[in-house]
Amino acid sequence: MSKGQRSSLRSAAFPAIYLQLLCEVAEGFGVPPGDLQQLIGLSREQLREPDRLVPITAARAATQYAFARAGDRGLGFAYARALSVTLHGPISLIALTSSNLFEVVQALERYFTLRAPAINFHSEVEGDIVTLRVDYLRRDDPLRPFLMELVLTGLVVMTGQILDRPQTGAEVLMEGPEPAYFASIAAELPAPVRYGAAEYAIRIPRELLEAPLRLANPSAAALAREACERELQARRNDRQEALTARVRSLLVQSDDRLPTLEEVADTLHVSTRTLKRRLQEEGRNFRALVDHVLRERATQMLQEEGLSVSEVAFRLGYNDVSNFSRAFRRWTGQSPSDFRRER
Repeated sequence: MSKGQRSSLRSAAFPAIYLQLLCEVAEGFGVPPGDLQQLIGLSREQLREPDRLVPITAARAATQYAFARAGDRGLGFAYARALSVTLHGPISLIALTSSNLFEVVQALERYFTLRAPAINFHSEVEGDIVTLRVDYLRRDDPLRPFLMELVLTGLVVMTGQILDRPQTGAEVLMEGPEPAYFASIAAELPAPVRYGAAEYAIRIPRELLEAPLRLANPSAAALAREACERELQARRNDRQEALTARVRSLLVQSDDRLPTLEEVADTLHVSTRTLKRRLQEEGRNFRALVDHVLRERATQMLQEEGLSVSEVAFRLGYNDVSNFSRAFRRWTGQSPSDFRRER
């Protein structure tokens, strides 16, 4: 497997250790671990391998199965209580070696998508309280309740581990009505959970975030941030390369008439503005990709017998031969006729 293939695989995969923990937690709800391992396609021993990755599709299938089989009994809360702050690679190191929890929150805002791509955080200081809001992009996802229980309560659990005390003074806010099972487990949770809120969030005392951490190590924290930055940049590059490849593929696979920017954006389920912005982020633009495909087709057609320059121009979508000739000279520095004579 090439370096590029490994990079692309990593960007589309999920750490296996999280799924091993899911198997352990779900077993307490009557879900056989073997069922989940079969969906994931790995044995228990393979799931425990530190660098093992699982395709996102397999990870999601296993999670959906566990959530459905566990029933409406708070699987997300149970998973959250089983979490350890040491599970998350360099993000864990940032959490353990930062000067205070404010720095940890900043790291979450920047790096959490490395572990959960669809979830974003943003914080706001409101007097003596800091609110850490979570934005999950898939609002109609059936796994949303499980994920919000897991993420919000899990952060409170791991905050207690960093501070070495179970009670942190935090409060968890959840949208929607309180589920029927909640009353039976509320006392076991590390923080009060308030339903019927307008958002998913954690409210934390500001003084808690400002307090110095006992394991603070600026050098180690800086090295961990560098590792996260490298991973973040690799993910961005993979996404950008994948987008460019998909756009180019749509152009190459089209018939004589190339699709427009609007048609490509519609096929990729993004707005034209988003498509242009994401291409621009990697130093590319749609017009240049179109020109590249047109140039390849033009040079190939001009080497075929029996096609006049005007016929080539017409097949490529040019109604005026002079416009095609100007474009071809811009691409190659030659006129179509000169190019054909030299071949």
